[in-house]
Amino acid sequence: MWSFSVGLFLIEIAPENLRLTATYGLLSGIMIFFMGAIVGNWVDKTERLKTVKISLFIQNSSVIACAIVVAVYLTWKTQIVDTWNGFGDILSKIVIIGLAIIARLASLAGNISVRNDWIVEISERDPTKLAYMTAALRRIDLAVKLLSPVLAGQLMTYISIVAGSLFIAVWNFISVFIEYFLLYKVFQAVPTLATKKKSVTAGEEQQESNDVEGTSNSVEESTESPQLEAMKVSSDDTQPKPDESSPKACSRLAKHPLCVSFFSGIFTLYNGWSIYLKYDVAPAGFGLALVYMTALGFDNITVGFAYSQGITESILGILMACGAIIGIMSTFVYPRIRNKIGLSRTGLISFSLEIFCLTLCLMSIIAPGNPYKFMTYPHLIEKTTASQNNASMAIYNVTSTTSSEFSTQSNITSTTVAPENVKKLSSYISIALLMGGIITARFGLWSADLTVTQLFMENVDESERGVVNGVQNSLNMLMDMLKFLLVILISETSDFYILIIISYMFICFGGMSFARYSYRARGHLFHFDKVCACSKQ
Repeated sequence: MWSFSVGLFLIEIAPENLRLTATYGLLSGIMIFFMGAIVGNWVDKTERLKTVKISLFIQNSSVIACAIVVAVYLTWKTQIVDTWNGFGDILSKIVIIGLAIIARLASLAGNISVRNDWIVEISERDPTKLAYMTAALRRIDLAVKLLSPVLAGQLMTYISIVAGSLFIAVWNFISVFIEYFLLYKVFQAVPTLATKKKSVTAGEEQQESNDVEGTSNSVEESTESPQLEAMKVSSDDTQPKPDESSPKACSRLAKHPLCVSFFSGIFTLYNGWSIYLKYDVAPAGFGLALVYMTALGFDNITVGFAYSQGITESILGILMACGAIIGIMSTFVYPRIRNKIGLSRTGLISFSLEIFCLTLCLMSIIAPGNPYKFMTYPHLIEKTTASQNNASMAIYNVTSTTSSEFSTQSNITSTTVAPENVKKLSSYISIALLMGGIITARFGLWSADLTVTQLFMENVDESERGVVNGVQNSLNMLMDMLKFLLVILISETSDFYILIIISYMFICFGGMSFARYSYRARGHLFHFDKVCACSKQ
């Protein structure tokens, strides 16, 4: 609910342009890119229940505080803008964006812990159980993402944005207790969850004690994970050993924990990527990350483009619901396909199916009704009452497009371009092919996502799940940021075909990267020998 609403809040705060929204998207992407490995490393080093407790508290506290600040700002906007010659306005926006980013980082920690670590222990490391449980989690996630924004969107539409922000604050205050209670019950029901890295924690405490007191150079090897050993080796190489250094040096080191934390964070970032790349499943993860560099999804970009082509809010809402249903269907089919043909083949089929479906999007470039300059059908286009420039502005109309993402009501009016001023086409073949390709590709997309997720769960060591999944999230965010940069450079609706082609190419590269992993793991992609044998018969 919050991830949907924060975009609307930022547009309501600064309706004149998308600078504030773009700033939030870019800064949050940068933070996740650089902090993903560090957050994952913290998850690895912290006991499971403590990780969930801290992440839930920080996430919900940040959301509550941010929602209250938004409500206060929107209620007394005039007074705040005039405070301190406009500095109050700037400070409020900084606080809102900062709290939203903190909430997102805390959410990342919780997701890595529960979805990528807990679930492996709950499934008793059984691949079949793991497949069904990951699919069930994804199904719940898709259903919640479809239903919760509807409630928030209708509340903001028919009451007010302020009421919506206060509702979110109250909801997060209540839900944090419910979430923790349910997770605590799961923690009690699965004894193996309580055994995570107690020895690692003890080893860390002993190492820290030895560093400060200067009485020993090492700790017992049996209490350290490979990651801690790597950190210890690096520390031994770059710092004087306690028995070789002067007491003053040890004292200075102990008195500057911030410096130690800073360089430790840099090392964790570097070490996280090294750990990620050592696994054979890294090409599969990179293939999944490449899929994030796409404008062919139900985000503000594509929805805004569809709106500029005359698709109403009601139709957009229905199309998004269809896409969600297709995605949910894939979560039912995925475990059965995986049981029949295995993970690698399932991934190959999933990527291939996604690429095949998105071919419809390529066809939309030259189909009748397309708005592109190099291929037009003038006899199919009715005269419009607005210029092409007004139509192209709809791609950035987040207020209308994000509302229509989750609403099937047709009475939501755009604040920038009215529906009657948007270009109306006699042929909707082009936009129908585009949306049809995006909707049908949801099946392959989510199947591929589930496949890669389970590959990481099965192949990554328990002590390194957090840092590896943190790096994967960083890769995903890097590609997402690249998408936004491309949209900034290619902003006209008449040039949207360039985004379609680039997105299609990146998804093909993603499929090739997964195929590379599959070939390394299995020694082949397809059984050509069996096909040839059958043809000879």
